[in-house]
Amino acid sequence: MGLELFVRDEIASKTLTSAKVPQGIRLGEIIATMESEHNTMIAGGVGPTQGKIIRIGHMGVTASPNYILPALSALEKTLKKLGYPVTLNSGVKAAETVLES
Repeated sequence: MGLELFVRDEIASKTLTSAKVPQGIRLGEIIATMESEHNTMIAGGVGPTQGKIIRIGHMGVTASPNYILPALSALEKTLKKLGYPVTLNSGVKAAETVLES
């Protein structure tokens, strides 16, 4: 999707992915659009990262492709609607490649 991850892969959590909010887009708009238009909940940062990162949990049942792929699709559509230059299905296709391996 072209988002910048908040932490390097070697120290990233296996149960949460965090990415920096793109410049010019407000986190509140992302969260509200995801929930109202796609029935998908994501979270923002806390403390010093409040308003600066997107957090997507993927543990337990939500680690399944049945949850991950629709969440990524919703995020892509939301970012595109808010003016971020994302290629639709780019994140979904990347996730499918990882999940297949």
